Parts: sequence; structure tokens; C-alpha cells
Amino acid sequence: KVGHVHMLRPCLGSVFFQVYRCILEARDKELPRASASLDSVIELLCTAVLLPLSTLDPARPWCPRVVATDAAPGGHGEAYTQLPVDVVQSWSKLACHRGDYSCLLADEGLHPAEAGVSHMSKAHLPLRDFYLTEIPRPGGTAHIALEEYAAFNWSLERRFLRPGELGHRCLQLGDNTTQVGAHAKGRSSSCAFNRYCHQDCALQIAGDMVPLELWLPSGDNPSDRPSRVYAKRHELAKKKAAEEEFQRDSAGCVHLPRELLTHIFVFVHLFSGPRRP
Repeated sequence: KVGHVHMLRPCLGSVFFQVYRCILEARDKELPRASASLDSVIELLCTAVLLPLSTLDPARPWCPRVVATDAAPGGHGEAYTQLPVDVVQSWSKLACHRGDYSCLLADEGLHPAEAGVSHMSKAHLPLRDFYLTEIPRPGGTAHIALEEYAAFNWSLERRFLRPGELGHRCLQLGDNTTQVGAHAKGRSSSCAFNRYCHQDCALQIAGDMVPLELWLPSGDNPSDRPSRVYAKRHELAKKKAAEEEFQRDSAGCVHLPRELLTHIFVFVHLFSGPRRP
């Protein structure tokens, strides 16, 4: 099986999407064989090309810089510090897990792992004892798990600014179960989420990096504060836009929000008409 070849580089599993879809359809229809679509054949060819990259050198050095990421509506944040290599190695042992087969939204067939079946455990680290450098940036307003993965990939992109970190094993920290589980597993059954897994895989291959990620409690994540820098600006912009809906025109009339006008119309419609006995 090709999946066994990816055990040392789980990110390569993100190539498979249509292959698993064809297999699931064949199982549901109880077919003895699954017919491969053109997309499935292309995914298998890409896997054959990437096979030489599925190896892992046990002597690969460790990067001493530990990076934590977080996301909030409208903002991403990163916090990093330099630690002794032996500390990074000991912390990275907690990140050796199989990940979770988790997704995003229940109404789209995408839901997080059920309670009690998670293969991950939260790590409590003494991060407050170290000096941390915080970096914020503007983010999006998509599903929070997607924004968390976007912040994670952004932190991998920033490692390219330090050529000395390329070709190393590195430690990342995050507090979102879905994102950490998908990174450890290497793929997701969600098409939207798997796109970020593709980006994660491309960054690992381009930088010859092996990032391991630990799952932290939200209150212990040092990147929570920088992630809210632009999130606050996003909330103020939304509030200002809502206030602008009450602007007056040249005749002095007040423009009410559309939702409020709908309520007024329904109220007038129900309680209008001749007086009833």
C-alpha cells in the first residue's frame, strides 16, 4: 500500500483525495472493484513522483526556535523563542501521535472527532519562563480551523526567511484540535481543509523541513495576544460599518438597517387595518 510509504512523511498523504472518494463509493455500493477516475490516476502519478521524498533521516538536526501560532476572526499571531536543543527534543516527544481524523462543520458532513476517541493529549509547557517575540498580521474571517491552519502555514513560510532553519526538524505549537490533528495525520476529508494540507506539504518539501506540532490549552498559547491585534481592528471596522447604516440623507431622513426595516414592515402589516370589535 502506498499509505505505508508515507508513514515517515504524513504530509504526502494530502495528495490523496479523489482516491479515497472512489474507494468509499465502491464500499457503499458493495462493488468488488473500484473504477479509478482521471483525478484518482493523477493523484497516484503524483504520489509516484513524490516517493523519493518520503524518506526521513534519523540524524536530521533540530531547530532551536520553537514557534506558536493562533488565529482569531480578522487576525493571525505568532510567538517564538529560542530553546536548548535538548529541551526541544524532549518536548517534541509529546507530539508523536497519529493525529485525528477530524473535519470542520457537522452540517456539511464535517465534524470534529467524538469525545474519548482523540489520539492527542494537551501539553502543559512552562512557556511563561522564556522570553517570547510576538508578531501579528491581518487574517481572514473563514472558519476558525481554516484560519488556524493558515496561521500555521504562515509560520512555516517565515522559516524560509532564516535559511539556517531549512533542512531541520522543528517544533510548532497550536491550540486548535482540528488543525493539529490534520497536520499530524497529513490530510483531511474536507476539501476546503485539505487545501491547507496541500500548502503544508508543499512548504515541508520545499524547505526540507519536518515540523512536529504540539497541542496546547488555549490559555497557555503565547500567540493568543498577537492574534487579537488585528482582530480588534476587525471588530471596530464592523461596528463602524453598522453605525454608518444610520446615516441621514440630504432630506434629513434616517436610513435604518435592512433587518430593522423588515421587522417594522411585519409589525405594521400585522397590526394595521380597521378597528376590530
